[in-house]
Amino acid sequence: MAVNRVKIKVKGGSHHIHLYRPTDHTRDVPDGHETCNFAVNFDEWELILASQSTLLNWKLPPGIAFHFKGGEQLLAQTHYVDNGLLSSPPDGWAIFNLYAMPAKKVTSYVGSIFGQDKDVLVPPHAVTTATTRCVFPKPVTMLALTGHYHFRGVRFTANVWDGTTTGQLVYDQLGYLEPAFRRYRDGELANIPGIEWTCTWDNQTDQTFEFGPFTDRNEHCNLFAFYYPSVGTNEFMTCVKKDQQVTVTVRN
Repeated sequence: MAVNRVKIKVKGGSHHIHLYRPTDHTRDVPDGHETCNFAVNFDEWELILASQSTLLNWKLPPGIAFHFKGGEQLLAQTHYVDNGLLSSPPDGWAIFNLYAMPAKKVTSYVGSIFGQDKDVLVPPHAVTTATTRCVFPKPVTMLALTGHYHFRGVRFTANVWDGTTTGQLVYDQLGYLEPAFRRYRDGELANIPGIEWTCTWDNQTDQTFEFGPFTDRNEHCNLFAFYYPSVGTNEFMTCVKKDQQVTVTVRN
């Protein structure tokens, strides 16, 4: 199925809502649900979609589509926050709607990027920034981008990066609540060689926050982006910084 429009709606304090496919496309386990308050294993799952808003309604440019194999198993992950800034009632839910288009009208399929800084360290009583830079294996046309951090985050920016020079500012989010899902006009960000993103945190507590999944005691500096063309029908790229080294991995 070729999908050129997606709707994701959530009830509750949305931390994020993700849709994945398995790296093993023959994977077939019983349908069901489980508690999962950590990130998924990216050796086993590939990101397709990501939203942090209560409602995402995204129509892709003409001819551009996500690709889903017939009968492939999908994983939907929904994380909620309930701490005063966001409220999550016990009857929270999330819904994904995928709208098909004729495959013969597809000119290019979408790839997804997950970027992560595992060196995050936010000291007490300080304003701190951290930057991660990622060069893609090939230039891409960017379709959409969103940033992600926890409650100490006050600003998230992203710029074009060519390996040596910081270029055009393409994303700028202030504050924590409802981070923007920035969509770009078709061709607006063409031939992008890479991306640089920076998180700024303001920590007024006595606590040091390191990388981790829990909003009350950890911090994040993650990027989710979507682009075309992909190599083949499906493409997933990770850009992860750990111990000051950035590793880019592409599956297609």
